[in-house]
Amino acid sequence: MVQYMSGSEGVPLRLVGGMPESDMDDLSFLSNRGIICLSTIDWDFLWQRQQELMTRLADAGVPVLYVEPLGIRSARLSDVSKIARRVRRWLNQGLHTFTRLAPNLYRLSPFALPFQGHASVDAINRWLVVDAVRHAGKSISLTQPVLWTFYATRVVLDVIAALDPALVLYDCIDDVTHNPKGVARDYPKTERALLSRADLVLTTSSSLYADKRPFNQNTHFIPPGANIEQFATPAAEAPALAGLPHPRLLFFGGIDERVDLQMLATLARRRREWTLILVGVIRTDITPLLGLPNVFFAGQQSHHDLPAYVQHADILLVPYLVNEYTRHIYPAKIFECLATGKPILATPLPDLLPLAGPVRILAPDEDPVLVVENMLAEDTPLQEQERRAIARQNSWDARLQDIQSLLRQALAAKNTPT
Repeated sequence: MVQYMSGSEGVPLRLVGGMPESDMDDLSFLSNRGIICLSTIDWDFLWQRQQELMTRLADAGVPVLYVEPLGIRSARLSDVSKIARRVRRWLNQGLHTFTRLAPNLYRLSPFALPFQGHASVDAINRWLVVDAVRHAGKSISLTQPVLWTFYATRVVLDVIAALDPALVLYDCIDDVTHNPKGVARDYPKTERALLSRADLVLTTSSSLYADKRPFNQNTHFIPPGANIEQFATPAAEAPALAGLPHPRLLFFGGIDERVDLQMLATLARRRREWTLILVGVIRTDITPLLGLPNVFFAGQQSHHDLPAYVQHADILLVPYLVNEYTRHIYPAKIFECLATGKPILATPLPDLLPLAGPVRILAPDEDPVLVVENMLAEDTPLQEQERRAIARQNSWDARLQDIQSLLRQALAAKNTPT
């Protein structure tokens, strides 16, 4: 497990155990194999760990085939828009759309039937997907690649069995079995099978690490990082924010069942002179926020454009509910927030507690309105510098260093020539 070097107050300042900075670009051991990435999100959707890491690997000369998600459960009525978007693409470009996104970076959007969990549907999907991935990999000369998967369905196991990759890496970023949107009935079984098959397991939170390590001893905790330059470099204010009064409280990310909408409504309702800005796609019932005149929905923005919003807020919010599902979350946005230097108010997710101080953690019995008032009044330039310093030690480049080291070790352990 990668360990933290702690600061004076136990705050994780940098990861220890990664490769030296001088070896960052030495990826020849991967360049001659390539990577097949089975992702949980479309390339053009929310920019997350998957795109950050695969982009950096491709930039360093590693061929990457990014396979867009096949789903972790059967389709529902709420999935109609997503299915329609996929169908339009398939009709316009063919069943299996294969695109070159950048040098060394390719996207495959394979056709699969949306009703998983039925034997006949699963059999058809197995044939469709395995064949598509195999042919796409061959077309870019991937021989014995590293297979890097972010989920653990039956189809993923079928792809692994068919390709016989040089190494299987399971990057566990979520507690899928407790996802309130549901999961395939056999997911716990197929995840256990993947944990047994994987040569290397990464987890994004300490609780996921504790849950997965008993089933695979080569399991490591690699938290999210941030594109520091992007969020620290001054950006002009987004035109959409023009005229919105200060102080501004801002949340960015998916507006879904994980977010404490009641807390946000309390802030907006009790302090009408504050502006609450929500940047992201709405994926849940937002009734508590409707009709409040000081709540502004900015909609989904590209990751590239986020600094034009977050840098022009006064307080950044990480307002997740704390429950069985979210206790496994290490919010990917936390180091992006820190990189801006702005004050941050977060709810007490377990993996955020070590950041208490630079991040203001809201205790369950505290009044969020009074806490925000104090934050607005008491923040100092020294605190801003401390937040930025923590962010600099938690970049995506630092995370990739540690992952490179673990990949080298895992390949060596399999006695595979590198």
